[in-house]
Amino acid sequence: MAKEKGKFVEAEVSERIAEVMTDAPIEVKLGGKKHIIRALRPYSKYRIFSVYNKMAKNEKENIEKIMREVATNLEYSAEIVAIILCNDKFTIDVAANDKLVEDKKLEVLLESENEQEWIEIVFKALNSLVVESVFTITALSDLMTQSLRRRKDETKKAMNLGQ
Repeated sequence: MAKEKGKFVEAEVSERIAEVMTDAPIEVKLGGKKHIIRALRPYSKYRIFSVYNKMAKNEKENIEKIMREVATNLEYSAEIVAIILCNDKFTIDVAANDKLVEDKKLEVLLESENEQEWIEIVFKALNSLVVESVFTITALSDLMTQSLRRRKDETKKAMNLGQ
C-alpha cells in the first residue's frame, strides 16, 4: 500500500510540475461565471505588490497587519482579484490596464456571490507560483540516478571478479 501511495504522490507531483511548466490554464468561478487564470506574470505581481503597498500606507507595518487589512478591506481585496483575473490581458498601455482593472474590480464587487470565491481565486493564483515540488522531484531523481549508477558499478565489479 505504501508503494502504491508513493506512486500516486509521484504522479500527482509530476502532474503539478507539468502544469506549472506549461502554464496550464486554471479554471475559477466568480458569480457563477467561469474564468481562466494562468500563472501570474511579473506585471501582475508588480500591481499586486502595489496594492499591498497602498494597504501598508508606506508605514513599517508587519505582515500580519497587512494581511488583516487584505481580509477586511473589500476594495483592496477586489482589486487583487481583478488583477489576477486580468493577468494575461495586460498590454503596454498603462492607462488601458488601469481601466481594465477598475472595470474588473467593479465586476468582482457586483457579481460575486461571496468573498469565499475571492479566496479561492487568490489561492489558485498563488498556488500556480509554487514550484517546490519541482525541486523535490529533481532531488529524488538525482538520488535514484546515483543509486542506480552505484548498483551498476557494483554489478560490473562482481562480474569482473567472477571471471
